[in-house]
Amino acid sequence: IRFLDNSDIRIEEVMTKDNLVTAKQGTSLAEAQEKGYAERDPSADVDGIDTCRKIAILSAIAFGNAVAIMMGQLLGSGAQEQVVRDTNRKLMALTVFCGFLVGTVLLLCSDAFPMLYNTTDDVRHLAGQMIRIIAIMLPVSCFTLATYFTLRSGGQTFVTFLFDSCFVWCVVVPLAFCLSRFTPITILPLYMIGHGTDFVKCALGAFMLKQGKWIQNLTV
Repeated sequence: IRFLDNSDIRIEEVMTKDNLVTAKQGTSLAEAQEKGYAERDPSADVDGIDTCRKIAILSAIAFGNAVAIMMGQLLGSGAQEQVVRDTNRKLMALTVFCGFLVGTVLLLCSDAFPMLYNTTDDVRHLAGQMIRIIAIMLPVSCFTLATYFTLRSGGQTFVTFLFDSCFVWCVVVPLAFCLSRFTPITILPLYMIGHGTDFVKCALGAFMLKQGKWIQNLTV
């Protein structure tokens, strides 16, 4: 997407009407890009997609952290395996439900939110579609992160590293690169495929949870 041809336009002229920016008022977009406040292609920074993505990520991390804290306390108390599993299932269900609620709010605001930004109608339309993808996939992301945080609470830190960070760099990034460079795929299907890889992580996390190797008596 090419959002701006004039890179000297000031930040407050392209961001929200309330000037919600990380750079000081009066900083040009070019200066913000040079200092790292904005990306080289500023489309995601100035059309609302990045904001909604951060809301989704922070929500999933917050729910996952809550699960990890409660499961860590349970494992530290020496609870029986069945109690640990039952509690974890309830917490996972609650996490997915909370993700569904936040996703529903994002979904309902997907058309209105881009209107806060001073951009073109085409960019607003694309931003709305991407926000809807983020919203729909949020419960899946919440489940995946809660799964990995649960595994970490039982000491499975290296395994979660492999199936989280390594998965991104070994699967998601190469897949996106190949599809964007060697196929005629457009940005929206590519964005959907990138988010769709979360289903693989979700399945891997569920499998590792079911194995139960993470259920350890931390009091020993």
